Amino acid sequence: MAAKEAYTYLSAHRSELEKLYQNEVRHSLTDQYGCIESQKQPTKKNGYVQASIQISDGQVKVLAHIVAWMTQSDQMPSKGEDISHLCHNSKCLNPNHMTIESKKANNLRKGCQVKFKCPCCEHEAVVCRHNPKCILSKNTA
Repeated sequence: MAAKEAYTYLSAHRSELEKLYQNEVRHSLTDQYGCIESQKQPTKKNGYVQASIQISDGQVKVLAHIVAWMTQSDQMPSKGEDISHLCHNSKCLNPNHMTIESKKANNLRKGCQVKFKCPCCEHEAVVCRHNPKCILSKNTA
């Protein structure tokens, strides 16, 4: 199933998605950076958590952060776009930490957090050239 077809299919089962999202959040922890982090073990090599949704046609597996996005936004990615984590935390379920952007822009976010210490004090600064800006998280702190 192509990505657009999958989003359309899942959008038709919004109430089931919302139940799944509430269940995922209930079993998650919110960290000091605002990441709602799933406590499930990632099922993908890249650290993403997969969730299963039971619908009349059977069971559908979907990435948990996509469930989070779909329950909070009507905007869906087009062909060649991803739902990108601004916080660089693949287990984060906070839709406010996500945006839709091209695959290229999403990949350019990897390793984005360039930190430096102020020469006058001990404060660290993060420089990000992305729009929207990356969010500081445990993965970038």
